[in-house]
Amino acid sequence: MIDWQARIDDLCRHLSTEHQIEDRPAVEILLSALVPCPRTPVLWLILETEWLRKECDWTWFGLGQDWALSLSELRTMRPRYLDNQLREYTAEPKTSRLLVEPDFEHLPRYRRRSAATGLHLEQCLAGCLRVRTPMPRSATVYVDGEIFWKRADTLRALTRHILDDPLHARPSDPPRWRLPPDFGDTVELVQKLAPWYPDWDQLITAFASLAVRHAWLYGRTETNEDDFRILARAAHDSVPPWVVRAVECLASSRGSGSKVATVLQAMHLPAAANPAFAPSAELRRLHQQGILRWHAKELTWSLVPEYTAALADVIDGVAFGGAAAAHG
Repeated sequence: MIDWQARIDDLCRHLSTEHQIEDRPAVEILLSALVPCPRTPVLWLILETEWLRKECDWTWFGLGQDWALSLSELRTMRPRYLDNQLREYTAEPKTSRLLVEPDFEHLPRYRRRSAATGLHLEQCLAGCLRVRTPMPRSATVYVDGEIFWKRADTLRALTRHILDDPLHARPSDPPRWRLPPDFGDTVELVQKLAPWYPDWDQLITAFASLAVRHAWLYGRTETNEDDFRILARAAHDSVPPWVVRAVECLASSRGSGSKVATVLQAMHLPAAANPAFAPSAELRRLHQQGILRWHAKELTWSLVPEYTAALADVIDGVAFGGAAAAHG
């Protein structure tokens, strides 16, 4: 019997010591996407973090694997290179992907179509769950290349020690999917809150796949509350930060409503050149989704009462009937 938790503990200790990463749930979500769980859909993830460089090799979130790509790079690619990248992605649908989004405080700008595939970049991202975690700052600098590569090799080895299972200690079948409390309602709420999930089947499959993969990561035969806590973290992080702030602002008004200017200020969302991406357009979108209510006489916004409790659970990271998974 292999102690998978001990191996994950070893990796988290290395990340804490060498990279100052203390966000274990985020690490476990990344590992869940990478682990080769049998007969289970792959996971595409978007990591929202302050990584401004286009190169993602040898980063902590790459975990020593060749699977991370910066969305900044995709957005600035020449059309021919974007064609090649999207063709590669669609040709390998069973490969897990990690896309890094440093510009997560702004409305997305993904509307670029590949001439070769006919796909918009945003179509490739429509099934991606999101993980939001800060990029730590450290005064430690590895000028000596030998030390840098030794640290990188250790990270890769610790990750492979978790992902590889030559003794077949994990079950041969994927864990049984046990439905979390309020699963469908919560996933639907995430879809309403976020502007990037048009496909219901893609979204609900991604959440279920994450839970099953997380259970298999630990060698379990069925999903349980630990997996539901990871789902709650993914639900929280998949809601845009400006929507979180708008909901918190309206919740603090305790049903009395908030003026438009008050909500827009709370969102901290810069105005965009395209009116479709303007902050006020986001309020109208949430209104169309039935989350917000407009009071024409008072010129105020408020939350629709029937969603208040469920919104609080998603925003607080305690959806699916579980306790919150720690945030970074």
